[in-house]
Amino acid sequence: MGPIGWPEMVVIFLVALLLFGPKKLPELGRNIGKAMTEFRRATNDLKATFDREMQQIDDENRSLRETARDFQNDLTSYTGYLDNSDPYGTGAASTPAAEVESSAPETITAPARPEGTVARTAPSLEPKNGIQPENSSAA
Repeated sequence: MGPIGWPEMVVIFLVALLLFGPKKLPELGRNIGKAMTEFRRATNDLKATFDREMQQIDDENRSLRETARDFQNDLTSYTGYLDNSDPYGTGAASTPAAEVESSAPETITAPARPEGTVARTAPSLEPKNGIQPENSSAA
């Protein structure tokens, strides 16, 4: 079905004239015109509201992208700072462990224990009832 042409409009007008009569037809036309005007106004309001909300969503999306970009830049600059920083205060920039070659043995110290904690010790391998354990070096 295509658009309504002139012949179809004439037929519709004649049927309306027969159904409603010549006195009611102008009133019916005014009511249909008012209804179409209200429908167009409501459609335009809905479209304007939709466009306004979409613009607000775009603004929020742009703001979130800017915030994410700033965060990524801050994170990149911070990790760059960490890569080039000297965490132990030796006066030299830190280098990856694979590049460090040292002939001197390293001294490793245990971290300090908080007060009130007890150090765990390994069980001793002392002989019980005069029997030496199998993996003991005393044999």
